[in-house]
Amino acid sequence: MSIRKLAGETAIYGGAHILGKLINFLLVIVHTAAFSQAEYGVRTFLYAAIPFLSVLMTYRIEVAYFRFGSDDKDNENVIFTTSMVSIFISTILLGVALTLFVPFIAHLQGFEQQHHLFYLAIGILGTDAINTILYAKLRLDGQPLRFALANLSGVVITVVLNLFFLLYCATSSVPFFRAWYDPSYGVGYVFLANLLGSLTSFLILMPLLRHLQLKKVERATWLKMVRFAGPLILVGLSFVVNETFDRLVMLSIAPGETEAARKAETGIYGAVYSLTMFIALFRQAFQYAGEPFFFQQKTAENAQQVYADVTAFLPSLYRLVFCL
Repeated sequence: MSIRKLAGETAIYGGAHILGKLINFLLVIVHTAAFSQAEYGVRTFLYAAIPFLSVLMTYRIEVAYFRFGSDDKDNENVIFTTSMVSIFISTILLGVALTLFVPFIAHLQGFEQQHHLFYLAIGILGTDAINTILYAKLRLDGQPLRFALANLSGVVITVVLNLFFLLYCATSSVPFFRAWYDPSYGVGYVFLANLLGSLTSFLILMPLLRHLQLKKVERATWLKMVRFAGPLILVGLSFVVNETFDRLVMLSIAPGETEAARKAETGIYGAVYSLTMFIALFRQAFQYAGEPFFFQQKTAENAQQVYADVTAFLPSLYRLVFCL
């Protein structure tokens, strides 16, 4: 892959990522209008917890897939199949474990009446974990347009369902549509829409599962991948701590004498934080294109020169993405 191709793919990944974030940005307005500050605080807490659990649920095996899948293209199907089977099994096991602990976690955080939010969040986690390897295959195969289609389709469905539930059904005078909305379900509609959006992406990515050949699962390959990915879990967690730990602890440190007041302060903080999301857009866009690129170049004779050229070219990549 040339630097020009890397720039092009970064632009596509970046364009899809930025467009998706812009579309999602509209939901901040919708959510802050539809929910009380305390309800938004619950949303803030759970969406801060999801990235932590996502690192554990995927255990960065998608990076190991890039590492070993780019090494031996003849055995790439073995790496893909092993990765997918590993993710399927671990997602089921961790999903069941988290489900069993929902009552305890909800009580610990003061969300006794909102167990359904935790179950929906676990569904989002599981679906996104499986999608991670499917997205990784598209990235390794150099299919950014298909990646963008799946990603944006999930975002659009999520936004449309949010608008449908929170704006149309909540205010409609038509009995049929009014029946779709239960005020007591509240912020649960946000998580339900997100889950259905993730499932939409999975349905678009599902044809990639035709590459699965269960007889090609190799225990030795899996152990090699897990050993490689293990230290990256700490790297992923350290990044997530920087990104989301503040919102996790807000319920404990926010000003307010009552739990409701602290939830309200957390909600305000989370809404303001959502407005700053554009800062991280380029980093994510470059990561999507860059991870498979660097692993594919590592055995090239001029690998060091390529890496140096990419570093020098980063400012131009930045401008290319943000001028779309």
